[in-house]
Amino acid sequence: MAVASVDFPGDISEFEKTGLTPVPSDLVKPFRVGESPAHMECKIKEVITLGDQGGAGHLIICEVVRMHIAHDVLTDRNRIDPHKMDLMGRMGRAYYVRCSGPAIHTIVQEYNPVSSDE
Repeated sequence: MAVASVDFPGDISEFEKTGLTPVPSDLVKPFRVGESPAHMECKIKEVITLGDQGGAGHLIICEVVRMHIAHDVLTDRNRIDPHKMDLMGRMGRAYYVRCSGPAIHTIVQEYNPVSSDE
């Protein structure tokens, strides 16, 4: 993850630098990462610039046009099991977070289906 986040020049392949496997997407041009248990193929809808100073970044709004989920991270009800995903996220700079084990909490929400009359 740290190597893939380096700002390489446009002619440098992140796949070569990281040793990860490029997998062709079905509906979009960019390749997917073969080692990832979940992929979202997206089309950009809007890019919102969040400032003009270093580290400001952009908020990118996308439409997910296809999802790919590995069967071995699903429950018997075909839901994603976060314990099987063993997710990591980049918080910024050198900070990362792992979302697994006791860090995952279940909070049950009521489900109120909306009728077609509303």
